[in-house]
Formats: sequence, C-alpha cells, structure tokens
Amino acid sequence: MAAVWVICPPKLLFIPERNRDDVPDGAPEVVLDGFTGSPEMHHTFANGLRFGPDGWLYGRCGGVQFR
Repeated sequence: MAAVWVICPPKLLFIPERNRDDVPDGAPEVVLDGFTGSPEMHHTFANGLRFGPDGWLYGRCGGVQFR
C-alpha cells in the first residue's frame, strides 16, 4: 500500500493511497495531535519525515535565531 505521511503542526497525518492511482483514497487520518512550538519557529518546527531502519518514523525540528 502506498501512502503519504504529512506533518502539519499540531498534527501528524496519514493519507492512504491503496490503489496507486495518485489520488487519495480518503480523508487524512490524524495519527498524532499536540505538536506545538513557539510562534517564532512555527515555520521550521517539524520537517524532514523519514522512516528509520528500525521502522520508526522520524522527523526533525529546526529553529531560527533572530538578532
């Protein structure tokens, strides 16, 4: 099964695409909710989702320091 994982703070979404026609097979499913961060870093809060060799889904969080 093909699918897309999307991080859209405050939610982690799963969008199924079972028949590989590049059209979602349903509405996004909320898998996790509650990711929050400060407004100053909201645009870099969570990104870069990747599956690790252990099967877990990893992401990273970046911040920008303004002076």
